[in-house]
Amino acid sequence: MRLLGALSLFFCLCASAVMADDLYKWVDADGQVHYSQTPPPTTAVKANAVAVTPKPADPAAVQHSQDLQQRQNAQVRSNAWMDQQRHSANQYQYMYGSNPSGKHKGANCDNLRQQLNNIQGSHWYKTDIDRDKAAQRVQDQINAHC
Repeated sequence: MRLLGALSLFFCLCASAVMADDLYKWVDADGQVHYSQTPPPTTAVKANAVAVTPKPADPAAVQHSQDLQQRQNAQVRSNAWMDQQRHSANQYQYMYGSNPSGKHKGANCDNLRQQLNNIQGSHWYKTDIDRDKAAQRVQDQINAHC
């Protein structure tokens, strides 16, 4: 994660260095002040080069940004783990109901077989690959629990 923050900081500094091109300031015949990256179109007007130096990044802000990114990544990992645990619990409950002894196993296996038949004849999946993956997940449940 620190590597990502360091790379982000590096690219920001490189981008600011590229953007720190020459800047010209001049006043035209009408008294209008102009700023441009190119000198004035006529040589009758004297242009002054303006030095533009980007402000360095605040180390505290960089550290805060890195800390925030780490917290967000930890939250994403935690959410993914919780989703997986919830899915496993739901799958177990679907297979065995609230009774872990397996008394309803036959009915649940029948339901899984019916679900497999429905998937194989379904046209609701975007691709055949998606339908095959769904069918394989149900077949794996049948093989593991029936």
